[in-house]
Amino acid sequence: MNKALRYAEDQLGVHTVWEKAQSQLVELNGLYTDLDKSQDQRRELVEQIADREGELLSDERGRHADMSAAAFDQHFKGVKRTDTALQGFRSKLMEVQGIISGLEYDVDFLKQSLRLSEGRLTELGGYFNYLAAVKQDDTSNKTSEKP
Repeated sequence: MNKALRYAEDQLGVHTVWEKAQSQLVELNGLYTDLDKSQDQRRELVEQIADREGELLSDERGRHADMSAAAFDQHFKGVKRTDTALQGFRSKLMEVQGIISGLEYDVDFLKQSLRLSEGRLTELGGYFNYLAAVKQDDTSNKTSEKP
């Protein structure tokens, strides 16, 4: 193996940087998949909450048709707070939103790591272009020196 290639492998870690970037891409893909699933769960929970609130509104409006709008609104807020199904949906929603926030943070962190890897690979590419130019210059000087 030539000295420049050995230096690039042993000292600069060219393949190590490239392999790290590849594994980060795979990890990022997995995070996006998990994020998508969690966002689907959030949408389902929001829909379930809306459906349950609609059911409660219909039931309570039927029971308290004689209440004024302001009194009914106040009453309905209490009903929503004490409904166990809504409490369960909201608890699950908070849990899923926490997962989503964590996944979004992980995605952002991994994107930054990939940008650093990309910069390092670009830097190494410049170094290799420099080495190629030096080698080409050496080669052309050696051939022009021959009689």
